[in-house]
Amino acid sequence: MNFLLACAACYGQSDSPLAKGMNWGILSLLAVVVMVLGSIAACSIVLARRSAAVAATRSVERQQTPPTISK
Repeated sequence: MNFLLACAACYGQSDSPLAKGMNWGILSLLAVVVMVLGSIAACSIVLARRSAAVAATRSVERQQTPPTISK
């Protein structure tokens, strides 16, 4: 009937292998979440910089092109 007892975190044995495994599981899931959010943030920054570079290039091209007179 030992399987009916609470887990090591609830039962109070914080140095048991079950508690250590649970702590590693929590840390690894946290690392995955941080990596995914970091990847999304990095992608957003890259897209913003590229958009700014394209906008700057287009404004320079517009300034260098003489206006055309249509008849």
